[in-house]
Amino acid sequence: MNGSQLLRALADRAGRPFGVHLQVADRCNHACGHCYQVQGEKGELDLDALRGIIDGIAEAGVLTLNVSGGEATLRPDLPAVLRHARSRGMAVRLYTNAFLVDRAYAAELASIGLLEVHVSVYSAAPTEHDAVTKVPGSFVRTVDGVRAMRAHGMRVVLKTPATRLSVGGSAGVADLAAELGCTHHPSNDLTAREDGSTEPWDLRVSPEELLRHGRLTPWAPADDEGERRREKLAVSPCGVGR
Repeated sequence: MNGSQLLRALADRAGRPFGVHLQVADRCNHACGHCYQVQGEKGELDLDALRGIIDGIAEAGVLTLNVSGGEATLRPDLPAVLRHARSRGMAVRLYTNAFLVDRAYAAELASIGLLEVHVSVYSAAPTEHDAVTKVPGSFVRTVDGVRAMRAHGMRVVLKTPATRLSVGGSAGVADLAAELGCTHHPSNDLTAREDGSTEPWDLRVSPEELLRHGRLTPWAPADDEGERRREKLAVSPCGVGR
């Protein structure tokens, strides 16, 4: 059992949620066609309200808090939000496109003591990345932001969702992550929009293309499928399964 599994087991035994994902911004400075969110319709809580929610999350015994937007760094008070979560003893991850992260902002984030920062990078080719975000120059600014955070020793995870605009981008981002000292998490999944629209799926990559680019491994049953299932059931399932 690794550390994450141990923490999940302890949270499950205590009847507490292991982690919470908190969206603090209803706006973004990118316009990715595959994004599942609808921006500008839900509104945003002020700092005092967010502090109250974070207090409640902490009192529920939550161990990890993921903070995202929209684009969370568009909030001038984001560092205050993150500091409050850390003051309540939770491990905090920040999800950002790093577009606004310069050296000064990276220094402030580093002083907070975040567990990780997750940044989406769609390709190591600037034109492909920018085609996904629809913001010219976004690749350069995002990578500069990652470099600034890494210069302060922060843990950064580069995430690469597969899209038709950047289907081959994962390999290049993996090399970029190795160069920068980051972890790399590729993904083949795109989510329907939260208003029910399936428009993001228009950018899904076909299984054939995923196979051709080495992003999909053909599935084969285990030698003993029954044993594999028993091993999975030996790990505590979700609340519904239990």
